[in-house]
Amino acid sequence: MTQKEILNDKQQLRRQMRDLMRSHPREDSTAHRQLLLALPEWVNAENILLYHPLPGEIDLLPLLAEISAHRFLFSRIEGDELALYYYPLDERDWIAHPLGFLEPDPDNWEKASPSSVDLAIVPGLAFDSAGGRLGRGKGYYDRLLARPSFRGVKIGICWPYQLLDSLPLEVHDIRMDSVLAGCSL
Repeated sequence: MTQKEILNDKQQLRRQMRDLMRSHPREDSTAHRQLLLALPEWVNAENILLYHPLPGEIDLLPLLAEISAHRFLFSRIEGDELALYYYPLDERDWIAHPLGFLEPDPDNWEKASPSSVDLAIVPGLAFDSAGGRLGRGKGYYDRLLARPSFRGVKIGICWPYQLLDSLPLEVHDIRMDSVLAGCSL
């Protein structure tokens, strides 16, 4: 398959998955959160990268209220990269990105290094059973996870209908160590 064919397949699949996410009824994310809390990777991690959910994505934000020994990190788009910030226990200010989603406020959140991440919970439009991930097309997560300093465990998280048999992948696409699709890991 040529590079152009892979790119076309990815774009077509992105459109299909976005349509599917819009048409799917909004589901409760409680089961995903419970599965995460039971994972040894979660239990053993000190610093966990989460995300602020976009419409249709699994909502992990209630985990912030859990009393735990974890520190949580969130990403913020800065140029062509994702910068990481520690979630502040006393300050919960988010700011709106020009595209409408919420990000850490860099004036009130402590910046973190990719090397500090023990566990990354990564959203996507689709995943496959081999850990392949189809993101939204800008490559932010791929660039973050490909940094030499990043050594955390990568777990993709999705609804069961987002787990496909295979995905069109490019050389730079970073595979997840495992995928949590709601029923099992």
